Amino acid sequence: MQLACSDLEPLLRERMQQMHTKPLPQLLHDQGLLRQWSQQHLLERVQQSVGFSAEEAPAVVQRLWDGIGQPPPDFNLEGQWLDRVDAKLQSTLQQRWQQLQLQKWLELNYGEDVESHFLARRESLEKIVYGAIRVASVGLADEIYLRLIGGEESFAALALQFSLGEERYTHGLVGPMTVDKPHPSIRQVLQTLAVGDVHPPLPLNRWYFILQLEHREPARLDEATRFQLLQELFERDLNAQLDQTLDELLPRLLTTTASEG
Repeated sequence: MQLACSDLEPLLRERMQQMHTKPLPQLLHDQGLLRQWSQQHLLERVQQSVGFSAEEAPAVVQRLWDGIGQPPPDFNLEGQWLDRVDAKLQSTLQQRWQQLQLQKWLELNYGEDVESHFLARRESLEKIVYGAIRVASVGLADEIYLRLIGGEESFAALALQFSLGEERYTHGLVGPMTVDKPHPSIRQVLQTLAVGDVHPPLPLNRWYFILQLEHREPARLDEATRFQLLQELFERDLNAQLDQTLDELLPRLLTTTASEG
């Protein structure tokens, strides 16, 4: 396929000229790089500040080597211990090690706030599976709805036959997902349905959706949800701190750049 690239050079030159007119700190800030570098640095500092006691070490080793397919080596997790393991495993073990360090730091700093945060977020953490059939004609949508409530055919069969979206390949099933993920109009409908209920055709953009609630799973404060909530609390504070710090740093960086120029 031949792409129309003849006008790329003037466009790129124009963009480069626009970038050239900005001081480097401002350009890096606008591109999000100052924030990205700062966030990465702070995260590394957090991880490096965490150690594990001799009592914690056996459980940490178990989680590090879980599913690796070979027993862990006989040494402690002090110093540059990653340099002493098989090079093919180092990347995986480093990611797990950093995850465990972060998880411990989060527990130490936000563990007491998780339950209240969970209560505030519980409704949006609920998981659902729903059925969707999308068609372009309101007449066809009404016909499918009537066939469903009349029990003539199953939702799965009608989705496979008529739906024009990707959900036809899953027999109409969408999810599981948290209730805040669907389109707001779809989410509003699903909140009114009991399991098994079918909603009349919903006009949305250029489509008509027939929706059925298949499954609803209340939120639980399990290990995965707990870690998610810990991360949310951390990111809230981290973003607020980065906003304030970069607002204070940028003018100084611009002044330094101007004086050096």
